Amino acid sequence: MTSVRILLPAALLATAFSAAPAAAEENLDCVAGGFSDTQQEVIRAFREAYDFDSVRNPSATPELAAVIRERVRQCAVEHGWSEEATAAAAQYAGPALFADVILQAMPIEPLQKFELLTNYEEADRVALIEAFSAVAGTSAFGVTPREATDADRAMVDSVVRVDGVPLEFEFGAWLGTWLTTSLNRDLAASRFEAL
Repeated sequence: MTSVRILLPAALLATAFSAAPAAAEENLDCVAGGFSDTQQEVIRAFREAYDFDSVRNPSATPELAAVIRERVRQCAVEHGWSEEATAAAAQYAGPALFADVILQAMPIEPLQKFELLTNYEEADRVALIEAFSAVAGTSAFGVTPREATDADRAMVDSVVRVDGVPLEFEFGAWLGTWLTTSLNRDLAASRFEAL
């Protein structure tokens, strides 16, 4: 299985989320659509098979990885992307799909999913990456892990706390995987847009 991971040096975090031209965003959106019927079937099968075991190992099947690579290649040709832009788009495409799959598969009500997504969209990404890295004890975003503070925990809680959603181990794994994947998607998008 192919795991999708993105590392971005901490020094670039502040500039990574600057406003980008609409054309760049539209070009990057190319990787989210335009799939053939056969490719859509591979994506549909991945969505339908996604469960808690998948959350513990969020990886693409070889078939899905091939679909993503082919769509990125098609978009690169269509939009004349550089090698750097194509690489950033490839780093975006997997997490973009996975974040949506994870959110849709979460065993919570649609209104709770909407609240979770709204909390995330309203959060300061740089602060969230710093806080989540400390709370999770990870350097997955290029941030050196440090001792988590009460402010870090409050920042993460402001995103993941949703009325009626327990934060026991299993659901915490869903949230952690979705949050990590969403942040990786956004970092890759920012990298693409900065090119």
